[in-house]
Amino acid sequence: MGLCGVIRAGVTAGVGLDVSQHDFRLYVRRFARRVAAQWLDAVEIAGQPCSVAEALEHHANGIGTASEELERLEDCMQAGDQVAQRWHDLIERLRLDEYEVAVLAYLVGLADEPLFARTLRASWGDPGRESLPVGLIVESLCGTSARQTTWTVTELQRSILVRCGLLTQPDDRYFHGEVGIGVSHLALHWLSGAQFTEPCHLGIPAVPPPERLRRALAPRLREVMARSPLRVAIAGPRGSGRMAVAGQLARVLAPEAGLLQLRLDRFARMAKMGLNDDIERTKTLAILTGALVVVTGGDDIVEARWTLQERVVDALSDLPIGLIWIVETSDFGELEILEVPPENLIRLGTPSKKERFEVWHGEFGERLDAAALTRLAGGFLLSEGQIVAAAREAVAQATRKGSAEKFEDVATLAARRHATTGLGNLARPETGLAGLEQLVLEPETRTMLDELVAYARHRDVLAAQWGFAATFSYGLGVTALFTGPPGTGKTLAATAIARELEQELYRVDLSQLVSKYIGETEKHLGAVFDAAEQGGIVLLFDEADSLFGRRTEVKTSVDRYANLEVNYLLQRIESFDGVVILTTNFEASIDDAFARRIRFRVAFDAPDVESRRRLWLALLPSQVPVEANVDFRRLAEQFELSGGHIKEVVLRAASLAMQAQETLSQAHLERSAAAEYRKLGKLAPTKTSTTSHPMSNR
Repeated sequence: MGLCGVIRAGVTAGVGLDVSQHDFRLYVRRFARRVAAQWLDAVEIAGQPCSVAEALEHHANGIGTASEELERLEDCMQAGDQVAQRWHDLIERLRLDEYEVAVLAYLVGLADEPLFARTLRASWGDPGRESLPVGLIVESLCGTSARQTTWTVTELQRSILVRCGLLTQPDDRYFHGEVGIGVSHLALHWLSGAQFTEPCHLGIPAVPPPERLRRALAPRLREVMARSPLRVAIAGPRGSGRMAVAGQLARVLAPEAGLLQLRLDRFARMAKMGLNDDIERTKTLAILTGALVVVTGGDDIVEARWTLQERVVDALSDLPIGLIWIVETSDFGELEILEVPPENLIRLGTPSKKERFEVWHGEFGERLDAAALTRLAGGFLLSEGQIVAAAREAVAQATRKGSAEKFEDVATLAARRHATTGLGNLARPETGLAGLEQLVLEPETRTMLDELVAYARHRDVLAAQWGFAATFSYGLGVTALFTGPPGTGKTLAATAIARELEQELYRVDLSQLVSKYIGETEKHLGAVFDAAEQGGIVLLFDEADSLFGRRTEVKTSVDRYANLEVNYLLQRIESFDGVVILTTNFEASIDDAFARRIRFRVAFDAPDVESRRRLWLALLPSQVPVEANVDFRRLAEQFELSGGHIKEVVLRAASLAMQAQETLSQAHLERSAAAEYRKLGKLAPTKTSTTSHPMSNR
């Protein structure tokens, strides 16, 4: 029975003698000594000191024939010790033949036999070299036939042992059979029983995937795991459970080794320095341990992402290594680069409002009633992991503070902190405390907003019970366009609507959304709209004319790709099933195709005198000490400012009064209003004598 067969048979038996781990290492050394002794017997070692010959004779004592050593190996393998199991698993993983196993065992054994290794180098006529020549290894194992040796040297240099990094060839100055070969440090340590403590080794994540993912993905994961080697991409927003799903794959395919992480973002920050070394190290570790490689950080880089991904793919191609890509979004073009079949793309979404409610309830129990839990579930786009973290943070904070704060407020603040990472850098939650009843609006504007809220609340019933789902080929989403000059309350109204609907408002960051790279903007838009639909949040595109502008005549490739982005937006807006609000100061610049798809158009005109007076009163907190003769109507008549600018004036005037340790007066307000005029590039109005309207009008 050959060496490879003995290892397989011995581990499979798994019973027998109580042999320690060191016994198997000793056998490998004996095997190396035996092969080396046979070679040295066949050659004349000229000029060697007598001590060397005596040492070789001493070390050779007790070494039996090859068949005797194989019997000892079989006994050792039947003990089922850890090192024996590692050899067996490696042979099965790489499907090594007898010759490849012999080469690996020979080099591992010689690493612990420096005297034999030195004598072998001397027998080759080059005692000063650092590593054994590949020709010597081949001839020691396979005979001296020139034809056979030439063929075997070539095959060994191209073997999977070299491609996996188990064997290294450090001597570039030699040619063909003279090239040095040795076992890598990682392979030597692992096959000798050492334990690895690598920073990249994640093991099995402690937190399993959420229940909804386990139920939904079980059939998909079984299909993916049936294909070998594993090549899969897990796409979803941050916090959606991507690493937990990767851990679930590792639990089944690599229960002992788990996951090895390769972070592309780290190499992008280091200008790709060390990437090849890390890839090679990760590759060798994966081959030795059977761990799955999970590649992360690709979404945090743009310019070099595809280059880095291709280098990983090239290094691990055609090797029995399970490879998992963690991405936020992925299209078929990127899947082709990653060499992931389309059917191996696993998309993860954000939990629905009902699922978020269940997780909040599971964490808080009876601490909050159903209404409060509904507000939390509808208000924040969070994954299960984020909800658990926010809930535990809220409980800990409430325990420290006692009953000083309302628990729902503590939970809301904790949820808001975690919600800032829900869509990465693409969108951020926009908080607002004002409801619709607190806004100062024209009657027509307020009526349109009330209609918008009513439709958003009842659209599910309209679709399901009144039959509109069958009538409309596209979604019944809420798409609104708020138009008007700056400072007229468009964004404030959007936050008030989200508050009325008990949902969180996310403002899309256009600087992060729009990319100069082809296809990236559409990918970002897809992630934003998918999250908004699945999570039940309100999306706000502020200053939307920069993104929803008119398409242009195609004169250059830039125009063509810019129009593609607009076309993609048109498709998503039309099929969108959530709530999205666009605001613009320049309605004329919005593409006509968008205007046709807007369900609600709400105009926010500049306030008239009476509206300005109400704004002055509404924006001045009741705690501010104000002189009795402040005339707010006079301020409204004198300064034609919108609500946003009046807010700035009031805040500046209050700071002037506090600095002077005075009560807020007409002079403070007029001085601040004049400064706001200058900031806007307008000429401050001349003071005129008007009838006094005392403060009692408040």
